[in-house]
Amino acid sequence: MRFILAPDSLDNEKPRVNILIAAMEGKEIDDFTTTNMNYLKANMPEIALQDRGSINVSAINARWFTYTKEQNGVLRDMINYIIPVREFAYMITCGTNKGSMIKYRAIFDQIAQSFKDH
Repeated sequence: MRFILAPDSLDNEKPRVNILIAAMEGKEIDDFTTTNMNYLKANMPEIALQDRGSINVSAINARWFTYTKEQNGVLRDMINYIIPVREFAYMITCGTNKGSMIKYRAIFDQIAQSFKDH
């Protein structure tokens, strides 16, 4: 897992990004996304799933979904980008303290769209 942290000046809203890589186990992107959403719901009872959609990332048909969760007593707005590449999913998860996603969503989209498959 890799983390991308914001500068100290943004510490109040705590924008954070982490990146994981997982095997897709033969699933298509929509099934893989649904499986991940269901896993979060089953294993994090405080989670509230919200929206989902598609995003073009370096000519790759990727997916995203949003949710809220409680983390150490703090409500967080989250977005998970799932980028399928050769049977693996690059999962970029971004989050902010509740109420500040609108400020960071375009930046989080840019981070996801900066992904390059080499």
